This record gives sequence, C-alpha cells and structure tokens, in this order.
Amino acid sequence: MTLLDTLLGELQGSGLAQAMRQARWLYPAVNTAHILGLATLYGSLVVLHLRAPADAAGATAAGLDKLVTPVAASGFAIAVVSGVLMFTTDAVKY
Repeated sequence: MTLLDTLLGELQGSGLAQAMRQARWLYPAVNTAHILGLATLYGSLVVLHLRAPADAAGATAAGLDKLVTPVAASGFAIAVVSGVLMFTTDAVKY
C-alpha cells in the first residue's frame, strides 16, 4: 500500500466524508452547489468572451470585467470546494 492510498483512505474515512455519505440530502445539495458553481463560472466566461466582439464594433463595456471577474472567481471557488467535498465520499475509488 502506497502513501497515497493511505492518505486517500484516511480522507475517505474522515467524519466529513462519512457525513456526506450518510446524510440523505447533503450529497445532493453539494452536487447542486457544484453544478451552480460551474454554471456561474462558465456563464461569466461567456459574458467576457462576448464582450470582445462588442469592443471590436466600437461599443464599450467599461467596468464589465470588474463586475464579471469576481462572479467568475466565486463560481470557481464554489466548484472547487464542492468538488473536493464530493471527492471525499469515495476518494480511494477515484
């Protein structure tokens, strides 16, 4: 057994992982948060990419990136945290 297998086994056996597996609605709630985080991240990126043709056409979107960047960062953070939580439920398998 390697060190990685040991660490993953400990992670999977943690109280948090057990709570994620045993609570009826916790895993689906975290999964929903993960999907919403990804949607927020990708939606923000779409807005930023659609801004480029508008800039080329002469329209200005001053401050749009200042508004969208924190939203994208929030979506990324939610996706990472919820992804790690879901990973802990069966870390050895993954």
